[in-house]
Amino acid sequence: MKKISALIFAMLLLVSLMVGCTGNTGDPGNTGNTANTENTSSGNNNNTAKMSRGVWQDNLFTSEYTGLKYKLPSGWNIGTDEEIAEMMSVSLSVMTEAGMPFTQEMLNLTTIYDMVVQDPSTGASVMILYENLAMSIGGTKCTEDDYLDIIQKQFEEVGLGYTFGSKGTQTISGSTYKGIDASVTMYGVEMEQSYYVRKLDKYMIAIIVTSTSLSDDVPTLLKSFQ
Repeated sequence: MKKISALIFAMLLLVSLMVGCTGNTGDPGNTGNTANTENTSSGNNNNTAKMSRGVWQDNLFTSEYTGLKYKLPSGWNIGTDEEIAEMMSVSLSVMTEAGMPFTQEMLNLTTIYDMVVQDPSTGASVMILYENLAMSIGGTKCTEDDYLDIIQKQFEEVGLGYTFGSKGTQTISGSTYKGIDASVTMYGVEMEQSYYVRKLDKYMIAIIVTSTSLSDDVPTLLKSFQ
């Protein structure tokens, strides 16, 4: 994403800070990290893969852990390891190689970013991340609805003018996600952001899709998921 605009990159960092700043005030009895992947959400696939980093091959992102598959649209850029490491505030040496189980250093993070892609011509973007609920508000008892409520509350408290819609469900790569839509205008750029979450063991999988007034809308952007 070498041509990423300063505004959109700032928005991506803001999202990373907002989602990852819930703090270590959750379940004090579950501060350890596990790599098993028991699916705790109803209606989702029975994925038993070890928690590992997704793989890019021929512009197709595949996550064995989550079951997510995403086909990179023409003209879009894939976030580099350097950029993803910056979003997580870690050194490049901490990054896990594609397809490999996450190292303990990665599992110790509150938030792990697995995929970041963006259209440099419009600012539209898609991110996939995993938040360790044992290190977050609400702890491992946090549900998808609780998580979305926290996101909405945090953004509203920041005072950037975010407007949120009602919650709903969305099928992505064969699994059911809870979601909520938001809109905001910053520096004259109108943006729509949709947050889709699914609980998997002690982690919350979050997909954040951002569209702008120059790009396709969120439902169209979601079609890139296979």
